[in-house]
Amino acid sequence: MDPVRSVLLRVFVEVARDTIAEKDMQMLLQNAVTLAQNPVSSPVLQRLVETDLTGTFSSAILAVLLKSAEFTSLVTHPAASFLLQSILQFSPEEVRAPLVEALSSYYAEHLHEALSYAQGSRVMQKLLAYAPDATVVQTVNQLISEATKEAEMLEVQCTDRSCTDAVDEDSAADAEKAEVKKVSRKEQREQNRAKHYEVLSHALVSYALHTHACYVVQALLREVRTRQLDRERKLLMNELKPHVFELAVSPWAGRVVLDTMMSVGSAQLADAMKNVAFMRAEEWLSDVSEEKKRRGNGVDPTLRSILKRQREEIDKGIESKKDAEGSRNAEGKSAPAHKKKKLFRSVKK
Repeated sequence: MDPVRSVLLRVFVEVARDTIAEKDMQMLLQNAVTLAQNPVSSPVLQRLVETDLTGTFSSAILAVLLKSAEFTSLVTHPAASFLLQSILQFSPEEVRAPLVEALSSYYAEHLHEALSYAQGSRVMQKLLAYAPDATVVQTVNQLISEATKEAEMLEVQCTDRSCTDAVDEDSAADAEKAEVKKVSRKEQREQNRAKHYEVLSHALVSYALHTHACYVVQALLREVRTRQLDRERKLLMNELKPHVFELAVSPWAGRVVLDTMMSVGSAQLADAMKNVAFMRAEEWLSDVSEEKKRRGNGVDPTLRSILKRQREEIDKGIESKKDAEGSRNAEGKSAPAHKKKKLFRSVKK
């Protein structure tokens, strides 16, 4: 538990692990749950797992953790979650199999709340990286099914509301006015921040826009590509493609997923997504009120024309002014410089 001595113990584990007495190892195993939740002692257990070539210690400590009633809280714990990641990464496949099964069942029930934490997101990324293909397929199916169920529930609620609104004409008029009212830029930024710091729904795009869950979506896209799971890759891409512009204007989490989508998909799909982002940005920036257009101070149409010109230049392959100037400067440096004649003015006395 001592911060300084624990560093010395970690070095000792790396250099002379075989000299540790058996009774000391048993004492560590007996108090594994308590030590794993301590930020000072947890790195010592991680180093013991990393240097365990046979998997004996990893198997013993995993058995203690799985039997504990606090196992579900260890996944999102700031110290114990790193021990679970070490077991997933450094243990043999037959040793980490019980942990993979336990984590799969845990995420099946608590996916929405677990991915809201950085620790739960990191453990999920390690699980996807070192778990078999069946776990990756199960995760993709779970995400798609939860999103579909939520969309169906929203449709049912909308139909119920429409029936009640049809009975009451005044409420219907109020609903129409609310729909006509456009969201201001300030409100839009607040909505983007809310999506960035909280998983608002079970839709896949809600995970992709979250500051921690976006890395799980990124890991999923990479895993289905490297494992050649084409069906799951198409399911994920089809679920995310309608939200390309929303990902592009995200503070940064959505752009992480968007860059991965462009690298995972084909070149034609990447070009199509870029065009969609450009067109939606032009439409979004050109949304100026009629009053501003009459006054002549609508700035957004100018930005729209700039975006349109940039997109046309990219399509035509025209190099930018900076690149052209850089190439000219390079050519000028390579060519021999001409000496300039010095002109002297004669002064009449």
